[in-house]
Amino acid sequence: MVINHNIHWRLRFRGRGVVTLENETVMIVGVYVSPNIELAEYTRFVDILQGLITNSPKRLVMLGDFNSKMVMAGSSYTNRRGQILSDLLETTGCHCVNDVTPTYVARGHQSVLDLTILDNRWKSEQYDWMVLLDDIASDHHATILDLRDTNFERVEYPPLPSFSAEQIELIVNRTADRLKYRQQQTPEALSNIIKQEIDRVASNVARRRNVYWWTTEIGNMKQELQSLRRRKQRLLRNGREDYQDIARRYIETRRALNRAIKKRKRECWNNLCSKLDTDPCGQAYRIVTKKFSRRLPILDKANAEMHVARLFPSMIADDSGPTPCESRRFTIDELQLAAKSLALKKTLDRTESLQR
Repeated sequence: MVINHNIHWRLRFRGRGVVTLENETVMIVGVYVSPNIELAEYTRFVDILQGLITNSPKRLVMLGDFNSKMVMAGSSYTNRRGQILSDLLETTGCHCVNDVTPTYVARGHQSVLDLTILDNRWKSEQYDWMVLLDDIASDHHATILDLRDTNFERVEYPPLPSFSAEQIELIVNRTADRLKYRQQQTPEALSNIIKQEIDRVASNVARRRNVYWWTTEIGNMKQELQSLRRRKQRLLRNGREDYQDIARRYIETRRALNRAIKKRKRECWNNLCSKLDTDPCGQAYRIVTKKFSRRLPILDKANAEMHVARLFPSMIADDSGPTPCESRRFTIDELQLAAKSLALKKTLDRTESLQR
């Protein structure tokens, strides 16, 4: 089942074999029933579907693999499961849009197991249904349901950031490292970690700045020029006769775009020059200072020695000063005698101070 993500869908219910999405006007029920369950369990499953249908005031779309056969769905007979499902459709006022086209093919056997069910509020001109008979490497064929005139509430999502291969590898490695240290590795935890790492990398992506002469009008002209270029190449590739008209329009639009860019550049230059006197430290000052080199000058050997000599002058020895005396060795006895005389001198000095 393919959902248009430009439409705001909300998850309403998720159970065993059933998931329900809804918006303001429509409820979509995705179904899978195992072929190995008992009839009583199948009956309980159909009761769950009936509760979802009767409790919702919105238009219903129910589709999936019911593993049941009904004559109204294109099968040659109705089995016991099909009878239970037929009673559900009759009770809720729903109808099956399948035709005789088989949706399941295996070992030469064909049947209609994948059903698409709508309620009676859907008109035939509001939808298209078909079975895609292309090989999709499965024993089930894909069914396509195209809904129209549904008045869906559309939501404009912001553009997703584009990542390089290195950034994607960084997101994967960081996610794997964080999962190693988590005790509960649930799908919700994995989704949260991936979202956090994507936001982390996206915040570090350098945003491309527009050039100084860019305007909305120039952007629209450039988009029109790109559209004409694609049309011209497509017509030329298909050999269409109206190729010359598109080529002429392309040349005129390109010339107009070049003239608009040149005009805008002159306006920006005149505006910059007019602000020199009123704002000398403004945009013009910043543009000029960015052009200056910020690298330090390289000094040669002579200049380096000159600056070192100026900062660290050499000390000149003075011969007129006293010469340092030569030290001699002393014995232990001499050391003890000097210590006693020093202690005796301190005692005499203390006695004289008390007498005073």
